[in-house]
Amino acid sequence: MHLFVNGTLMRGEALHQNLSACTFLKEVSTAARYRLFLLGGDTYPGMVRADIGASHIAGELYFVPDAHIDEIFAREPPHLYLGEVELEDGSQVPGVLCEAEAVHQNPEITTYGGWRAWRKHADVVV
Repeated sequence: MHLFVNGTLMRGEALHQNLSACTFLKEVSTAARYRLFLLGGDTYPGMVRADIGASHIAGELYFVPDAHIDEIFAREPPHLYLGEVELEDGSQVPGVLCEAEAVHQNPEITTYGGWRAWRKHADVVV
């Protein structure tokens, strides 16, 4: 199966080793239907589908052997789950989403367009 990831599972990030049995396919962006928030004390992002304030979110697409999907999500931080994500080209793929109720009162980083762009900004600001 294909899997869209947008945070710490991406190449060079803290949990990328959880995709060691997977094949990187390409960098992609979502359709402009999502918002991105900082969770876990700013250690990982949570992406939620939204009708208002939504934007494209950058991420990566992987091929994941079906036998490994449960193992990957067992290691994901709280409030993240496997759901359908619409990509910029209109296709639908499984991806990492966040429970909407988990993002309340967490900082929003949607305007950066993705986790890596926010991290780059945060490294400059700090």
